[in-house]
Amino acid sequence: MINELINQIKTLKFSQDCIAATNIFNVLSQISEEEMVSVAKEVALIYPTVKDIAKDPSRSHTPQALFIRNLFSVLKNGTLLDQSNPDRKDHLKHNYERVTDWDASFKFSQILEEEFKKIGNTYGVLILEEMLGHRYGDLAIIGSDVENNIRLMKESYIKSYNAAKSIKCEKQYFTPWYWGACYFSKLNMQKEAVEWHQRFYQEAEGPMKGRPSYKDKLRRSINLMRPFMNPQEFKDYVARWKRSKNSFMKAIFGEFQ
Repeated sequence: MINELINQIKTLKFSQDCIAATNIFNVLSQISEEEMVSVAKEVALIYPTVKDIAKDPSRSHTPQALFIRNLFSVLKNGTLLDQSNPDRKDHLKHNYERVTDWDASFKFSQILEEEFKKIGNTYGVLILEEMLGHRYGDLAIIGSDVENNIRLMKESYIKSYNAAKSIKCEKQYFTPWYWGACYFSKLNMQKEAVEWHQRFYQEAEGPMKGRPSYKDKLRRSINLMRPFMNPQEFKDYVARWKRSKNSFMKAIFGEFQ
């Protein structure tokens, strides 16, 4: 079983919607720690290197992130954050049922991070830690060991950010702050939500470019932050960003009064 899994990792890599990662998830609770290490070594080797990232600092990280997400059998990040998402109830129930399976996923993730570090792949660490931040946030939302999972969520996002800064991976300068802000908003943690939304804008001002997905993130963040500020405070804050040196962000903030 392990040899077949390793061959899949080597040949499929990130193809077919990262089915290799889904197959890893399906056996994690059945294999030994030694076997987890063997699998993690192969996963670490398929990730882009720091040199690869340096060639294109703003590159999309979707396949690499999807691989980690599939290690937890999660369909889409943010599903638990959106009350209007038609899949939210089913997804919430699905994740409740898989909390014990996630124990094996977290254990494998720790082993994988060590393998990334052994080969000096900081990029792998930053993607892994951001994805772990999402999963700790999910657990906090569904009411599992809330205080501890909030702490772990924050730690993971900050580790991801620090790793990104160390290798100049520009996209990851701001996305950990965005996701943390969303989770804090969902958890109704006013102080932390405002701080993380505002840190998101600060970190994004330099590297953020005009991708459609970034427009959605900015609009959503501003709308999530708004209820945590009084009207005048919000108006003054938006006015500051209407003067941003980033024309893309300036335009998005210009939509708000």
